[in-house]
Amino acid sequence: MELLEREILEKYQVRKTKAQKEAFISYLQGHFPALKTEDCSSPAGKNLVLGDTDTAQVLLTAHYDTCIRSFFPNLMIPLRPGLKVLYGVLIILPMLVFSLLAGYLVYRLTGIYDLFLPVYLAVYFLLFGLKFLWGRANPHTVNDNTSGVLTALRIWRSLTPEQQAKAAVVLFDNEEKGCKGSKWFNSQRKEAMENKLVLNFDCVGDGDHFILVAAQDAEASHGEALKASFCPTESKAVTFASAKKASLSSDQKNFKRGVGIAAMHEHKLLKLCCGRIHTPKDTVLQAENIDYLTGAACRFLDTL
Repeated sequence: MELLEREILEKYQVRKTKAQKEAFISYLQGHFPALKTEDCSSPAGKNLVLGDTDTAQVLLTAHYDTCIRSFFPNLMIPLRPGLKVLYGVLIILPMLVFSLLAGYLVYRLTGIYDLFLPVYLAVYFLLFGLKFLWGRANPHTVNDNTSGVLTALRIWRSLTPEQQAKAAVVLFDNEEKGCKGSKWFNSQRKEAMENKLVLNFDCVGDGDHFILVAAQDAEASHGEALKASFCPTESKAVTFASAKKASLSSDQKNFKRGVGIAAMHEHKLLKLCCGRIHTPKDTVLQAENIDYLTGAACRFLDTL
């Protein structure tokens, strides 16, 4: 692992507050003087750009903002979307039950039935906000998504001038708030993004089985070249899947030719899964994963 990557892991792993993000940006600008920032709106944030996004054929992307600490991991199971929905319901269900009990308790104590619904809604949205919006930053973000940031930056530094002319790096803000940074980025250049491929690296550090989930247009235009470049090795397995049948909830979904890339563990029931993220246990980064993805991305750019 290179010095820049070790320093990001040691000093800039948490990037949630404005001050933390500004410190990270200043650090990157010290290593990448050409790094540009683009102010986003709704909510406020900054996307970070290396290269010329107007002329690039491929965008290498990752989100750099930090998630909220949770007691429950954000379980990624791309090949079992039904189970993913069920898991989400099981996380939400205790909030609903607690909120109902709170509303009922207030009603029983006061005898005022009209208080039931306001109390129920207030408690539910408070719990929802604490779980998804306003909680404390997760203290460890090694896989989600420091791994993606390090991968995008390593690829950029490994490209030849000819390869860099075909690509650009974009680090999105506010992915954890609903992919707001990438949504804003696409809204500002919607026509130009129609034919650009987006390779989005999110949670690529923990697992020996990579999955690439491609939108229909990305599969049609670049599917064969991606399969040839991101090929299995003795230590790394690779699965290609259509976004119609598999799901990775990340920034690539905002682009017509988006491809989500993540590292997974094999599981008998879940097929492929990624756990630990959004919890303090997110501490695993397999350095060889960055090596593999860098080589694969360079091979792919050579095919363009």
